[in-house]
This record gives sequence, structure tokens and C-alpha cells, in this order.
Amino acid sequence: MTTVAMLAGNDVATDTRIRKTALSLARLGLDVTVVAYAPDGERSESMLGPVRVVRVPVVWGLRDSVRERRERRRTAPRVVGYATRFEEREARVRARLGFEEATLQGGPVAQARR
Repeated sequence: MTTVAMLAGNDVATDTRIRKTALSLARLGLDVTVVAYAPDGERSESMLGPVRVVRVPVVWGLRDSVRERRERRRTAPRVVGYATRFEEREARVRARLGFEEATLQGGPVAQARR
């Protein structure tokens, strides 16, 4: 018998596409195993009709590090004189562009490099 392993990045209970696909393959006579994310953080096995569902805990290291970095940026103190982070960012971009323009046009920075 041919075996099919399906990997899902979410819980099978909430994703009907995975369930429908797995059941369709099983109706064709294939042995289907779905490996999916365990929302409770514990490994478990169950049956969805003829389909074997294995739920495994997943460590979301990248997602968590991105969230932590965003939170640090949100809570970081702002430079005095700007009402919002957008104004502060705009000023930094303008300053960087002005520096690059001065470098390209032979300003003092470009002359100092010669």
C-alpha cells in the first residue's frame, strides 16, 4: 500500500483543506498520515476516519524573536523633538539621503576620501 505523509503548519481541527485532502487520498486507497501543529504543546495521535493524525509540539523560535525585537523597538525611547516614530524615521532617512547626495556631488565627505 502506498503511504502519504502530509505536513501542516497549523492544527488540523481548524483547517478544512487539509482534512478534505487527506480524506480524499484515503478514499483512493492510500495510507494517509497528517503531521500537524499541536496547539496545546503536547504530542498526541488520533484518527480522522481512516486518516492518522499526529500532532507535535513546535518551537517557534524565529517568530518569537521577531515579536521580541518588535516589542523592544516599540518601547525604545524616542529621540527628543519628534512627535511620532514616523517623524523620527523620516528625519533619519532624509539625513541619510542628504549625506549620500553630498558624497555623490563631491561634497566635503567625498573630498576627504580622496
